[in-house]
Amino acid sequence: MTPFRALEYIPNDPNLQKNLAYARNKRLDKIDEPQETKVFKTLFFWHYDLSTSVKILLFGISFTIFWLLAGVRRFVRRSVLGWALFLSIILTMMVGGSLVAEVILLHRVKPGVIIDTSVITRKGNSETYAPSFTEPLHSGTEFNLLEKRGNWFYIKLPDGRTCWVPSKSVELVPRVIESLF
Repeated sequence: MTPFRALEYIPNDPNLQKNLAYARNKRLDKIDEPQETKVFKTLFFWHYDLSTSVKILLFGISFTIFWLLAGVRRFVRRSVLGWALFLSIILTMMVGGSLVAEVILLHRVKPGVIIDTSVITRKGNSETYAPSFTEPLHSGTEFNLLEKRGNWFYIKLPDGRTCWVPSKSVELVPRVIESLF
């Protein structure tokens, strides 16, 4: 079982995360994300760095604190309560928005990985089209599926480039929201 496939069954396993990082480090194709994506991931670190279970816990805590503070503020008028109420609703919205985005991505984004040793990518969905890149893609290269057409997949690489690959050369990786337990 590949580390990518194992994510479906044991997404919280630290050993699996280490194995996946090792596998990603060993692949031949080093495709970097655009700088804008790196900045985006830094600004919205809670969405990318926190696990789903931690985000659900944070959402529950901040949501509860918000309503408790709203109840207390109804009877006690202190400016510090207003600020605490404001901060708790901001935290609730940030974490809740991240959870909603995760569910949307679960249904829209279809990640995959190249499983053949090397694949010549094409500009269209058949062998008759010219190669998309000068070098083939190699085993372990990750992508997002954009379209299926016959026995060909139209994919998008992490750096934003797109190409067609034969479906027999790739495997789609199921996206799952990790288990809470």
